[in-house]
Order: sequence, then structure tokens, then C-alpha cells
Amino acid sequence: MCEFDFYSVQAISDSIRSLMKIGTFKRDAIKTTVYYGSGRFPKQTHTVSIGYVDVMGIGHLEARKRADELVSMLPKIDGVTYHVRFYPVD
Repeated sequence: MCEFDFYSVQAISDSIRSLMKIGTFKRDAIKTTVYYGSGRFPKQTHTVSIGYVDVMGIGHLEARKRADELVSMLPKIDGVTYHVRFYPVD
């Protein structure tokens, strides 16, 4: 177990306006990824990091619980999905 691991909470949407309704970050924090689906035209996905929880001092289980609590406190917005990602630091 590495004490420098952390959990990150991210919001993902196809619309920047939907992400801006969360209201906890600046516009510059949104990262855009362009990809080509089954159609002819490119599509965009926008991602923003909402926050993170360190494992240090509280352990992996408690850190994951706190990250889940953070997600449950965020507003439910159409077209926005929240993800908890684990980043192991080796």
C-alpha cells in the first residue's frame, strides 16, 4: 500500500455549458478531447477534475468513501456523468 495514492473525482460531458452548471471551477480547467465515432464528423468530450482525496493517513477504504460522498453532493445535471478514478503512485 502506497500512502501517496489518491482518488480523483471527474465530471464528463459532451457540453461545456452542462459542466459550467456545476460551478466549482474556472472555464480554463475544462479539457476537450476530439474523437471520431461511427459518423463522418468529429465529436467532442469535455472533462473537468472536481476534486481529489488523498489516501495518506486515512487508508484506501476511507478515501474511496470520501470520494463517493463528494460525488453524492454534486448536482445531478442532464448529460453530465461523474467518475471516481484511482491513481496509484508507484
